[in-house]
Formats: sequence, structure tokens, C-alpha cells
Amino acid sequence: MNEIEWVERLRARFGFPDSLDTVGIGDDACVLTFAAHESLVTTVDTVVEGVHFRNEWLSNEELASRAIRVSVSDLAAMGAAPRGVLLALETTSLPGRFDDAFFDGVASACGELGTTLLGGNVTKTSGPLSISVTALGAVTHGMAILRSTARAGDELYVSGSPGLASTVLDALLAGSGVDASKREAWIHPEPRLELARRLSRGDHVTAAIDLSDGLAMDLGRLLRSSDVGATVDLSTLEEATQLDLETILRGGEDYELLVAIRPGRDAELASIAEQLAVPLTRIGHVNAQPGIELRGRNGVWTGSADGWDPFAG
Repeated sequence: MNEIEWVERLRARFGFPDSLDTVGIGDDACVLTFAAHESLVTTVDTVVEGVHFRNEWLSNEELASRAIRVSVSDLAAMGAAPRGVLLALETTSLPGRFDDAFFDGVASACGELGTTLLGGNVTKTSGPLSISVTALGAVTHGMAILRSTARAGDELYVSGSPGLASTVLDALLAGSGVDASKREAWIHPEPRLELARRLSRGDHVTAAIDLSDGLAMDLGRLLRSSDVGATVDLSTLEEATQLDLETILRGGEDYELLVAIRPGRDAELASIAEQLAVPLTRIGHVNAQPGIELRGRNGVWTGSADGWDPFAG
């Protein structure tokens, strides 16, 4: 299959009638128009064979779905609504892994997340397969959730089960069996779009970050951006997840949300968590003085507080 034939198949599947304010697959660039009161939010993530996954771990459909989801998770952390995605693909041949099953995964993930494929690019390479997903979103002017706006006195909450995805990754690396329900945590991470929307709409959240590189590392990023510190006790999370403290702190690829919340909102957050069926656990509070104190069931954590860094060896 050549590139023209491949693109025409995508245009036939994902194309929509062009208008002056909406242009999708098949032109030099896409055109997407937002409402006058909205700002553009955009992010890009790349997954590379041999670095982020091995071929035997994922079907083509799962590979596509995971790539879309991890990029859209950054929109969730900003409180943005997804409006479209662009794919930049590198492959040794066409269709290769970018076959109908792959685009079944694209369509499924986009449909579930309320977005659509707008276009992209494909490049021939002699190196490993690579997928870059640019996600485009919209947020009301001035309402984007940032990392840099946490304040002393805010309470820290985390969604889901941080560390669970890394236990799946460890099992995959070891070649051991993985429970199907746990495997979903790594294969199909859930961008917390609705949770972020509810927290923002209710004026509860002051800052947020998605957990891609481990709770400890991403917490540090949020605190440094806001020039604040935190006291964190993860004993409740240890009990709820049945994971050890190091896995919770250093395990990455969960794509859960870590949020700083205005004090005194416990009842409202409990109600939101129940309505969405999303665990939301209070893990500590923000301090004016920079620095982090981490505790678990066995006392103060004295181990490393780093996480996933592909350049750290």
C-alpha cells in the first residue's frame, strides 16, 4: 500500500464535510473554530517502540487507544475539553501496524473521549515505530487549571489507584501473567476529563497535574511550579490500593489527577467522587515553605522521591 492509498482510506473513514470553519483529513492542515469565549489548549505526546512498549504487549487496536488516551490526559489536567487529535506516525511500511484495527482503536478512543481525528502525517523510517499524538482542546478564557497556582492551606487529593499501572508494566517486563482487570489500568488509562470539569466548574481546584511519571515526581513538579511545599501521608492510599509505598510514589503511567483543592471542600469532593465512581483520596496539604515531607504506614519515607525519566539511565 502506498501513502496516497493509505490516506484516502483514512479520509473515507474519518473525513467530514468541509466548511469554512471546519476542515479535516485531506488538506494541508486542519481548520477548527472555537467559540469566542474559549482558549486553545494543545499538547503532544510520543510513544516509541522499545521505549514505551514492546510489540507483543499490545494489539494494534490497543496501541492506538493507549496513545490517544495518554495525550488527552494532559488536556484533562488543564480542565480542557478535547476537540480533536492529530497523529504523526513513523513506520517501516504501510499499513504495518497502522491498519484498520489500529484505526478501530483511534475511533473507539476518540468516540469515548468526545473528540475526533483531524489529520496528521506518516513518515517512512528504518528505526522503531513511533506515534506522536497532538491533542487539541478548548477551555473558557481564564479557566485553565495550571500547575503554578497551588496555595498554602490547599488540600491535596489524588484520583484512582496511583502505582497500579506500574505493577502491570513490571509484570509485562517480567513476562508473567497479568490479571485482565489490572491490565486495563495500563492498556486503557482513563483521562479524568469529567472529574476535572466538575472540580473546575465548582471552583474547587486551584492547581493540577496528571500522573505520568510517578506521584512523587509529579507532585514535586506541581510544588516547584507553585513555589510551595507539602506534607503528605499516603497511609490511606496504601490501605485502599494494597500497594506498597514505593510503588505508589515511584510507579508511573497512571494518568490519574493530582489536584490541589481549596480547604473545606471534603463533602463536595466526596459527592463528586461518588457520582463519577472515581476514587478520590485526600493525601495531604500544601505548605508555604518549599519542601516535601512524605509519610506512609511505616513512618517518614526516606527513599528516593524520583520517578520515570528516560534520560536518567
